[in-house]
Amino acid sequence: MAVDTRYLGKGLRFPFQIATRDGGIGTIGSTSLSEGEDRIIQSIKQILGTPIKRRFMRRDFGSRLNLIPFEPNDEITAVLIKHYIREALAIWEKRIYVGSITVDFTDRDDGLCYVGITFRIIKTNKIGNMVYPFYLRRL
Repeated sequence: MAVDTRYLGKGLRFPFQIATRDGGIGTIGSTSLSEGEDRIIQSIKQILGTPIKRRFMRRDFGSRLNLIPFEPNDEITAVLIKHYIREALAIWEKRIYVGSITVDFTDRDDGLCYVGITFRIIKTNKIGNMVYPFYLRRL
């Protein structure tokens, strides 16, 4: 028996993309969609990648991760990153429970850290994870 995943939703892929389909003569472009568990990962990327006060009609949407760049690569910065991620996802992504968050400063010299996020989808109890690349230095 298949599990109903309609509650996970369907929406535009983040970042926005145009999908191409062959349709007779030429190519037809349409918007690229994500659905199911992929939709949750796209939503997490959008939440974490949007600084607060950047959305015109929704000034409180996003995360405070934009406050982190130029901070030293130390344990205090890692704790702040984890806190800001938990805070934003608790407010904006109600379909999941955030489990562990790990911060890896392997590429310190490039100003890049990798944030591993483990989450559980509340409706199905399915465990998911993703790696979010976060730049400590603005390009």
